[in-house]
Amino acid sequence: MTIRMMSIAAGALAAALACAPAHGFEQKTPLPDTLTLEQTHLLDSIENALNVKECCRGTLASCLNRKTPCPLAPRLHAFVKWLVVRATAPSTIFVEADKRIESLTSTRKGVIDTAGYAIAGDSRAPILIAGYVSATCPICHFVTHELYDAVTSGALAGKARLMVKPLGNGFANRSLVAANSMGRFWDFFIALAKTKVRVSEELIYIVADSLGMSHGEFKRKISAPETDSTVKAATLEAGVNGVTLTPSYFIDRVRYGSYKDPMWLIDAAEYRYEALKKAR
Repeated sequence: MTIRMMSIAAGALAAALACAPAHGFEQKTPLPDTLTLEQTHLLDSIENALNVKECCRGTLASCLNRKTPCPLAPRLHAFVKWLVVRATAPSTIFVEADKRIESLTSTRKGVIDTAGYAIAGDSRAPILIAGYVSATCPICHFVTHELYDAVTSGALAGKARLMVKPLGNGFANRSLVAANSMGRFWDFFIALAKTKVRVSEELIYIVADSLGMSHGEFKRKISAPETDSTVKAATLEAGVNGVTLTPSYFIDRVRYGSYKDPMWLIDAAEYRYEALKKAR
């Protein structure tokens, strides 16, 4: 690619980065230091009724009041507190708390082949976060980007590593496999995620060109039979693991079924890491 073409691609990418507003799901709800009196009463009532047999065979409140609470209790307390602040209906809080307990304590593992896929973070990190994503899915972009930052330089550095696979055989998903085969998967994925605009074939080529990837090679690989086979194999594997929607993540090969806010995915990975470290 000529210098002029690279300049055009970079300019187009800069425009894509600048023109789009942040997606609504990126407006995070922070974990507060204090609650109102009404919120405190609601939190207390829920924690006195929520049974956590996986922790101390009692209510969450009783678990927290122990001299040495089990590792699950304080994490579950923070999660329930967060839901209370979000004005979540109490009935929903109980459902979501049960989902979170299952996500953190289940031992049922999926079958995930990591061969040939780019790993973000320390390859020696003991916890694998594996995701099924779509290259056209804004939530996939946002959450996976946050996880990428966490495993490469954030809270999960040295603790967890990250890998994602495409679910679905569209052009955009084939572009992920093409970038992977060129050794540029994470460069390409993060650049695509940063655009925050609707993903199109034109945008995909603009992003690849802006990264200095060989246009001809990239185009050939998108259409290559082996790319098609790889995408189909990943989609088939997702189905075997019960996945039909993106994004879906597995932590230590256990399906994560709780809130996909990056804060809680990171918290779940840290819990799995601490449990693994304790078991050794």
